[in-house]
Amino acid sequence: NTRDGQAPVAWMGGALLERLGFKDGDLVKLTSGGGEATLQAGCDDRLPENCIRVAAAHALTAGLGAMFGTLAAERAVDEQRRAG
Repeated sequence: NTRDGQAPVAWMGGALLERLGFKDGDLVKLTSGGGEATLQAGCDDRLPENCIRVAAAHALTAGLGAMFGTLAAERAVDEQRRAG
């Protein structure tokens, strides 16, 4: 598996992770316009405050639309727990 083939991550700074109530590795649901994507959260303190970086041009993130814009983030529902 090459680096380019890995699943995208919702990268954000530690302060934003904490403010949103996420931890590194949590599943987060991102929405933008009419699209959504569920990705793992990752910590990258090099990012500006209030910024979520997501890889574009990937099948898992294509539904989010434009490469730049506003994203909403919330904790993703764990389908296995909900079903159990």
